[in-house]
Amino acid sequence: MALDKKQTSLLTKIGIGLIAAVLVLAFIPWDSIGLSGGGNTQDPATGTGQLEAIATRYAPTIAANDQKLASEPTSYTVLVTQGNVYFDWAIDVQQVSQSGADLPIWLAASVYYGRAIEQQSGDPNVATDYAVSLYYSGNTQAAIGVIEPVLESNPDFAVAFYNAGIFYDTAGRGADATRVMQRYLELDPSGQTGSPDVAQDVIDRNVGAPQSAPTTSAPSTSTP
Repeated sequence: MALDKKQTSLLTKIGIGLIAAVLVLAFIPWDSIGLSGGGNTQDPATGTGQLEAIATRYAPTIAANDQKLASEPTSYTVLVTQGNVYFDWAIDVQQVSQSGADLPIWLAASVYYGRAIEQQSGDPNVATDYAVSLYYSGNTQAAIGVIEPVLESNPDFAVAFYNAGIFYDTAGRGADATRVMQRYLELDPSGQTGSPDVAQDVIDRNVGAPQSAPTTSAPSTSTP
């Protein structure tokens, strides 16, 4: 699936932050993401005006999906769709604000993806999106727990290996990060689904490194 659920590769969702760095929840109260009114007046520190405009774009779709879920609470299709909407909203917020306003939106995305997977598992795209949303929610260990079965069941799914490399790197699991990034480079040497430069950077920093404390180079949430 794509950054905006249109054309960009799934991998770009997480890669967008790492490349730049290089290298609930049926409803989220607006004030929980820094939206307290005031029209579109721009707060230079938080980007509040832009956040409000972004939220306004997504609100109708979220409301429509919630209405569907009220009558079909276990609909896999609608649950995934709602997870996708929150995912795209969180990405847009990342691009304009470094204030943490995206966190509750990532949490919402993870909730809907999790509910969808409870109904129907097996789609590596949905599972990878779920893992990414958990990662950006600050739950790296849970993200690893979700992505590892994807790696086992889909040994040629490059985007899962790339994302797993990021998760392992953040968790300080250098040997695992190296292993999966090497596999990613074997699967996608031209970078159709990610950044070989980022993958190589992870490998270079972790080759021969012991399994120790997490790295300090957390991914950026801004666009390259």
